[in-house]
Amino acid sequence: MKKTSAFYFIVSIAIFLFNGLETKTHKEHKLSVNLQTDKLFLIAFGSPIVDAIINYESDAKLAEELKSNMKYHLTKDSSKELYYSAFDSHHSQILLGGSALNTVRIINYISNEFFKNFIELNGIKYNSIKEALDQGKYIEVGYVGMIGKDKYGEFVKSKLETENVKFLGWELEDKMTSTAIVLIESRERNIFAHISASKNINSEHLRDYEHLINKSKIFYADSYLIKYSFSAFEYVFKNFAYLDVLLALSLSNESLIEDNYDKFVQLFPYVDIFIGNSDEFQIIKKLMGYENMEITEFFEKFSETFDKFNKNKNRIIVNTRGQNSTLIFSKNVVDHRKELIEIPPLELDESLIVDLNGAGDGFAGGFFTGIMLNLNLYQCGQLGNKIASEIIKLKGFQIPYKMDIKDFEDIIYLNDNNKDNINSLKQKSDL
Repeated sequence: MKKTSAFYFIVSIAIFLFNGLETKTHKEHKLSVNLQTDKLFLIAFGSPIVDAIINYESDAKLAEELKSNMKYHLTKDSSKELYYSAFDSHHSQILLGGSALNTVRIINYISNEFFKNFIELNGIKYNSIKEALDQGKYIEVGYVGMIGKDKYGEFVKSKLETENVKFLGWELEDKMTSTAIVLIESRERNIFAHISASKNINSEHLRDYEHLINKSKIFYADSYLIKYSFSAFEYVFKNFAYLDVLLALSLSNESLIEDNYDKFVQLFPYVDIFIGNSDEFQIIKKLMGYENMEITEFFEKFSETFDKFNKNKNRIIVNTRGQNSTLIFSKNVVDHRKELIEIPPLELDESLIVDLNGAGDGFAGGFFTGIMLNLNLYQCGQLGNKIASEIIKLKGFQIPYKMDIKDFEDIIYLNDNNKDNINSLKQKSDL
């Protein structure tokens, strides 16, 4: 994606918890899920969030009042009332958010768009998704998260049901669903997040889905809950590393890494795929004492320092770099064969860029879909860049557009050289 630094938002984030206003006991129950198959291609884990997007141009008074009050009076009843009033304002756009949740929604959408186009392309038509699924032409993806028993939780469940993302969820009666207010003023973005129910998830909740994680192709976690729910991360990354499932981690935020570095380093040896931007890798370089090391040399040093627990799986490090090329470092830790792939940014008219929020989530969605399609890493990165370039044309994180088979042809070259890959999709076992 080609864009200048002028299009980068200045991000101001305030996280507040209203802990004193919530009860201490947890009444929770597991939500039912209707699975069409006995395995999921990818399971994502993170914090489901309901976002209220407010643009200064649509309601400058409310936006300014929120901005001034949220920063200084985060736990007062009046501020709490003001905060939630933003979700009821007719000027607000209410969207589903959360990094890993955004990613899994994209994977679900574009992969199944591919299947539908692929079926039509070959003159085969099915009467229903179930019929296609029964013949191995449809995949399912899941998301593990925790919500509150409130209208925001209902919004999460409704959206995921509509999009056919399998919510492996838990519901708390005495905690509110996590929410965030996003104030957009020109190129500046202020985010005020109330992380509530989602931070109560732990290893026992993940353990309940052990059978699905065992059979999945990829388990992907964003890092935002690592401070609150480290036991959940530790359980999955340490207990499933010996299996074939690819364990992927989004670095998520440089401040988060710096504040919780001791937790991250405990996970690093078990991670197969890292996805992060330049700021996130830079803070790791600094904390490791290699601040001035060239990035590609650092990838090798990082892999040596945090030697992989399971050497039968490659280590893959993806460095998204905004308007610059994307770097993908891959190393086979058995024979030490390594590869550095550089993927040029897509040309994009800067006038089309509306909101950079969610570009990384969109990239991850495209990248993992490429893995599902058995593409090589260069093609996976291309597909990631394509999806990210569409996400930033919209305000907030939204499923981008009705995809056409040409979108896939342009990115992944559906020609004679790829027939083996495409034909393998007919085998459900390959997914």
